[in-house]
Amino acid sequence: MKRPPRLVERTLLATFLTVAIILLVTFIQLSIETRTRAEEVPMEARIVHVADAFDAMTSARAYRPARPASVALAELRRHEGTQFDRAVVDALHAAMPSAAALSDLQLQELLEQGA
Repeated sequence: MKRPPRLVERTLLATFLTVAIILLVTFIQLSIETRTRAEEVPMEARIVHVADAFDAMTSARAYRPARPASVALAELRRHEGTQFDRAVVDALHAAMPSAAALSDLQLQELLEQGA
């Protein structure tokens, strides 16, 4: 029988993951500020950056409801190549084909609205 992780193990893991994400996002921000070429940013950092943005958009917040995955994908598409790595966004689209199809329509609507 498997036993659930102990509280200490979960706390340490959560702390480690939080620190890792903060460091990767900080690295990305510093890279942008110093005009580091995109290929010099580790792929892991680029993946975490896209995943974090997707999670932030699709998670409910106290001040707004969660956005649908298709809307989040459209927003990532809109900023690929500038804020987000194009290859990572493409991979996320490929992993979520039904949401990606909707996101293409929503992206077109966003662009037409001048958002």
